Order: sequence, then C-alpha cells, then structure tokens
Amino acid sequence: MITKLMHYVADEVQSSDSATWRSELPNRGALHAILLKAQVTNGATSGRAVTVFDAVSEIEVIADGTEVLFSLKPLELEKWYETLNGKAMQTVEDEGAGAVQEMVFPIMFGRELYDPEYWLPLARFKDVKVEVTYSFTAAADGGFATGTMTFDLELLITHEDGQLPYAGTLTTRRINSYTPVASGDQEIELPGNSIVRAIGNYVYEAGVADGSNVTKIILEDKSDGQKLFEADWDDFIHFNRELFGAEIVHNAELLLTNNEIWTSRIGEILGFTISLVETVDTTGDEVDMVNVDGIAGDKLTLDLYNCDITAGAESFTASASDRQIFAMATGKSPSYFGLIPFVYNDSPAGWLDTSKYGVLKVVHTNGNAGGAAYVSLQEYRKF
Repeated sequence: MITKLMHYVADEVQSSDSATWRSELPNRGALHAILLKAQVTNGATSGRAVTVFDAVSEIEVIADGTEVLFSLKPLELEKWYETLNGKAMQTVEDEGAGAVQEMVFPIMFGRELYDPEYWLPLARFKDVKVEVTYSFTAAADGGFATGTMTFDLELLITHEDGQLPYAGTLTTRRINSYTPVASGDQEIELPGNSIVRAIGNYVYEAGVADGSNVTKIILEDKSDGQKLFEADWDDFIHFNRELFGAEIVHNAELLLTNNEIWTSRIGEILGFTISLVETVDTTGDEVDMVNVDGIAGDKLTLDLYNCDITAGAESFTASASDRQIFAMATGKSPSYFGLIPFVYNDSPAGWLDTSKYGVLKVVHTNGNAGGAAYVSLQEYRKF
C-alpha cells in the first residue's frame, strides 16, 4: 500500500478570463487531499492592489453532479487552513509588472493532509469534479494579463483503497452568507441530521477592525435555551489561538507610490515590516524613505518620500512614481475568522451530532453594518 503524490493537472492555461474550470478526478482510490494551485500573470505595467483572491471566487468539489463535498470561497478556505494548521497558506503576492501571482489551496478530506482513516472513496461515485469559478477584467495597470489564468492539481492518493480502514470522509461547505447590520442578532440554523466537526465563522469588512461587525458568537439549542458555545468575538479569537496555535504572518511584494494602501488580511495588526528596494545615491545626497502613517483594520497606508539631504537645502518630496516594497504583517490570529470546534475527542464520538438536539442555531450579535459574513461546516460523512 503506497500513497502517491500525483501531478494530475500540470499548469493548464485558460483562454477565457471568466469561466468555471472543471477537472474530473480519477474514478478509484482513496483521495486524502487536493492541492489546487492557481496562478495569474500581472499586466504589463503592474498588478497593483490585486491578488489571486481578486480572480478566483469559488472552489468546489462536486460528486455525481449534485453532491457537494467541498464548497468555499478562497478567503474562507485560507482562514480554515490557517486556523487548523497554525500557519499561512502558500502564496506569492507580487504586484510587479508581468509578475506571476500564485496561491496554493489545500482541500482535505481528513483531519490532516494525510489521514489513513478519513478520506474520500472515489470509486463510490460515478464522477467527482473539481470546479473553480474565476473572473477578472484584463488590465495593463492594476490588473492581470488576458489569457493567463492557470490551474494545477496535485492529488495525495492511495490507489489501493481497499487496504485502508475507511472510517468516513470530512466534507466542508458554506451554509449561510449575509451582510451584517448595525445591531440585533443573525441566526443561522444548522442542518438537523448532521455530524459536525467544526463550524467556521468568517466576518470581514475592508478597513474595519476585527470584531466590529459581529461582537459575540453563540451556539444555542433554541428549543430549550442550552448554550453549547458562547464567546465575545475577541475571546473567540483568543480561544482559537490557544486551541490551534495559529501564528499567522502575511507577506507581499508591493508596487506603490505615496499614500497608497496594502491590504494585509491581518485583523488586529501588532507588528509589521516595510522595506524599500532601492539603490542608495551616495553622491547626490538623496535617499528614499517609506513608512506607515495609518492603520485601519487590515489596511496599512504607506508614506513614500524622496529625501534630499543636501546641507542647508534639505527637502522631502512625496513620491509620484511606483516603488518596489516588501511588506510583512502579523497580529492576532486567526483574523476575521474562528471555529466553533468539536475536535477535543477528534472522532465521530466527540463531534456534534445535531440530531440529538432540538433546533441548533449559530447566533451572531451584530455591531456594525457592512462587509460580509459566511458560516460554514466541516461534517462527517460516510459514503
């Protein structure tokens, strides 16, 4: 019994800039995980303020046309991965002219990348497809080059699936999305006949502090008022950090001028590094300077100046041209996301069986209007 890493799709370039890409998977074997790599090339001038997240909108694995095995937006998937694995997803965020931007999205059907008990039995379906919805408007400056969307699939698979003890499959899907309002509660009902390993809660508004849009989260049985989980949003983030050990750092190579913004996807920034790539002019008494002059939520506003340090004629001039900048940010982890977990006894015996309760609902207490909220489930299934 050998588990193989199969290079199933090798850098398949798409001619369209807006479509749903599909790839049918093998019809036999124990599929442990899929590593989906998405790449897209920047325009000839720059890819300023865009990443792969701006091109890919939905990632799904569908069996027999209707059976949803995995369905998340890329930003949700990133947060699930960061929380459970305690590290950032593999990304290349580079705004340079003609640079290739890249993200690797892990799709797992077990408790980790390789799980010998929980996996997807491909032979039990007529067909299983990976489906990726993507769309972007081609632009030479601040966008992507037409016809450069590229997908690559690596499969971690054991072909002799009959030799593995099949305990079940973990599927992950979004069950609700809404726009937070200024006050009141948003209730999201869980399926009544489901075994849940974790419930994902993603709440984000650009430039707004983490925990502003939803201030409290509860999992409650509405039939008798029993609370299975309750935390203010800040405590929710702290609990996830203690349980899973998420320590996230995001990096990017930027192309910015003065007073432009980097969106870091880090909710409460506690530290950052901004480094300017330059050749120092030692003969002309000039040097360039970059610093951060404002932080709003996950957004950092950069000051970029040319400094003339000629004695007696010193001057500072705001930069009007793009400069190459390396940026790094860290903060409270995970950001804008947390799991209501049932992983303490990480087996079906310890997971949440919703059929044993009345009406289970996730309750979000609203605190600020705007942005987007997504609630998702990781469920135990047996096919």
